[in-house]
Amino acid sequence: YDVILANYNITAIPVYFANRHNNNNYYYIQAYEPGFYMKNSFRELILKFIAWLTYFLPLKKIVNAGIYKNYKNIRSSIVIPPGLDLNIYYPKELNVQHKDELIVGCIGREEEWKGSEDVAMAVKILHDKGYKIKFKVAFNPVKYKNHELVFPDGDENLANFYRSLDILVAPGHIQLGAIHYPVIEAMACNVPVITTGYYPANDENSFIVPIKRPDKIAEIIESIMNDYLIATQKSTKAREDIQQFDWKIVSNKFIETFDKNLNTKK
Repeated sequence: YDVILANYNITAIPVYFANRHNNNNYYYIQAYEPGFYMKNSFRELILKFIAWLTYFLPLKKIVNAGIYKNYKNIRSSIVIPPGLDLNIYYPKELNVQHKDELIVGCIGREEEWKGSEDVAMAVKILHDKGYKIKFKVAFNPVKYKNHELVFPDGDENLANFYRSLDILVAPGHIQLGAIHYPVIEAMACNVPVITTGYYPANDENSFIVPIKRPDKIAEIIESIMNDYLIATQKSTKAREDIQQFDWKIVSNKFIETFDKNLNTKK
């Protein structure tokens, strides 16, 4: 092959050993993966060490967000975001009128740092106050039983899940400023987003809350119920900001990066 691209820490190792003399081996780093192993089991410590070690491999590193250009033991000068098929993740029509019931959703994950339970606790706070909230969780259940669990298989169904929501909440705890797929996918679908600050979220295109603060999430949802218009204004701005993730643009950036290096060697 002229170019080999690894996109996960374990795959970076065989890519390196497959042709150590090839200067066109790339490593697409989508997150600081050692940070995902938080248990002190022997298995997780080994996996954490392997992930950490791969960042020292002499591969050409591409990161998917600016925060990883000089992050811990990652060093890279090339930033290319992940891509979305905007023909699948297309925008929904938003009703700016006041709604008696709001549909709030999140991606259910077992890892505490993903923040799924923060959303569940926020919804419980609002239910206890008497607000009509329909809570939809994708993939994995949360501890608060008052939710609808769905399994949106494939991009088309996942995009439909986002479009079924009035609000998507993505309150992760770590590596803020990185790319978090639910954030960009929901933004592409014109769904208002509450998040702890994953790129490209900011105060103009989404609602930013502190980490591990279900009470703050509940406050934002309550304010949105009282004035959904501001949420639609933010989601419209988010839809503009999400165009940089168009797969056509992203794929061209990869090809240009590969071609530039190949042409330099000729």
